[in-house]
Order: sequence, then structure tokens, then C-alpha cells
Amino acid sequence: MTLPTHYAIRNTQSTEVARRIQGYLHRKARVGREALIVGGFTLYLHGGEAGSGVSLVLPNRPACDLHPSVLERMEGIFARRGQIVCFQLLDSFAPGLVETLSGLGYGVQECLPALVCLPGQVVKPPAPAEVPTQPPHPSPPQMGEGTGSTPPPIWGRLTQRPHPSPPQIGEGTGSTPPPIWGRLGGGDLLPAELEMVTVSSDSSPEDVAENWNINARGFDPSATLAQSSDVLDFRRSLDKSRAFTARLDGLGVCAGMYTDIVEGVTELVGIATLHAYRRRGIGGALTVYATQTAFADGASLVFLTAANEGAGRVYQRVGFRPLGNQLLLAKKI
Repeated sequence: MTLPTHYAIRNTQSTEVARRIQGYLHRKARVGREALIVGGFTLYLHGGEAGSGVSLVLPNRPACDLHPSVLERMEGIFARRGQIVCFQLLDSFAPGLVETLSGLGYGVQECLPALVCLPGQVVKPPAPAEVPTQPPHPSPPQMGEGTGSTPPPIWGRLTQRPHPSPPQIGEGTGSTPPPIWGRLGGGDLLPAELEMVTVSSDSSPEDVAENWNINARGFDPSATLAQSSDVLDFRRSLDKSRAFTARLDGLGVCAGMYTDIVEGVTELVGIATLHAYRRRGIGGALTVYATQTAFADGASLVFLTAANEGAGRVYQRVGFRPLGNQLLLAKKI
């Protein structure tokens, strides 16, 4: 089985980072599912009717041997629920398991480049170059700005500092010159005329709805706008996570969020920019701001998955670094 090599492990620190992210995937999979340990794996079984929902199998340790009898037991449990076995893992966490599953008739159904950022690695984004369009992803939605021909904005000084923690800033990279940045009182950097709004469980319904609608329309211009029940549910979910809206001249144009911080780990998800405002560096600015805010709020590791390698390079420009691929494997039919 051949996987992209661009996302190879870079150093020994990556092993521990991969372990922490795999642990985070376990905690995500546990929500709304029954957990059952079989061999060196945990089965996360959807509690709905047969054939509904998605159940997953995640390895519990890097060197996780998959004996045929263990796999047969798993397949039997899933079959009784009208489901197929789906393995989810970070290949850099358990690289040998991918080859084992391939030999047992399992194939990669989904391969999303995984990227990580640690404190001190965030950089200001360079001037927009080619930014790939990314389709929505069911859980979580994926990131990107898409494409377009709108020229980049002029970058400069803002008058207010929206978050109390100073970021770690480095130099931008890329073949085009970086835009001009201005400082916000305590050292934060943002594009001129951009306002970053943090959305939490204490935010107004109007701010929550704005964030929801920008995210939905950023991925699908024809998406249905949020209903009042959607707004209330989303606001309740922001008790420990945070969403962010980028406003350009007072108009909301980009949205995204980080998920609950657990043991210092959080995931950046759902960054989307409205089509008419792409290729201005707004998504990159929001990515930097959300990452800085997560670190200030207690995270020590921020990760995300990109739709493809091209999209992953966008995030590398603002400090994220490759760490393998997040895989979903299922039986070949």
C-alpha cells in the first residue's frame, strides 16, 4: 500500500505527538458510542438502529498485532449490528497496522494529511498564492479558502488587541513576498481592516448564527441558513471550544473553530471563507488567530486534517507541520 510520502515523520518528537493525537481521536470516537475493548483495539459502537451511524475501531498502542481471530471477532460484532468494520488511525502512530490490514483485504477509504502546530511555531501567513478549494467533511469539516482572482489586501495596524496572550511569531514562507503586518498593542498580528470575533457559549445568538452561516456557505454557497434550534445547540457546544469569525470592514467573511482542549490537545476544524473573499489571506489569518488563542487558553498541541497535500501546504505556510495521514480503512468489496 502506497501512501503520500510528503507527510513523513520528521523527528523523534513526532512519535509522542502522534500518540497524543491518536489519544484525542479515541476521545472523539467515544462520544455517543459504546466502547468495547477487543485485543489491542477499542471498538466504538454506534448505539442507533442497525445500519445507522458509523462505528469505528481504533488501535490502543503503536505495536498492535491484529490476529485473524481478533479480526473475525470484530467483524462478527459489527455484522450483528448491520455494519462493516472501519479502522481509524494516524498512520504515524501505528505504521505497521496499515500494511497488516492491507494484507487482510482492507483498503484506505479516506486519507487526510494530518498537520500539527506546537507553541512557538505559528508564523504570519505570506501573501496569497494558489489556495485550493476544499470540500466539506462530515466530522470535522475541513479547512481551506478555495480559489479566486481577488487581489490581496493591504495589511496594517489595528487599534484593539482581541486576546490577552502574546503569540509566537516567525517569518512567513513562500515564493511571494509576505504582506505588511501591523501590531495590536500586546504583539498580536492581524491583517488591516480585519476584526476577529471570538464566539463562545456566552455569545449573542446573532454572533453564533453569523459564524454558523459563514461556515455553511463557505463550504456550500447553497447551504440552508441556521435555524433557531441550530443556533442554540451550537452555542451550547461552545462551552469549552471556541469559534471565530473574521469580519472585513464589519462584514463576516470567514469562520472556523477549535474543539474542546483535552490534555492540552485540540483540533482546528471547519475554516471556510466565503467565495467572493478568497485568496486574500483571510483564512490564513483566522488560522493563525485561532491557533494562538488555543495556546493562550491552555493547549500545547493544535492539529488539523487537510483535504489533500495541496491544501496541507497552505497550513504549512502559517506554521503547521506534517505528521502522517489520518486514515479510514474498510473491507474491500
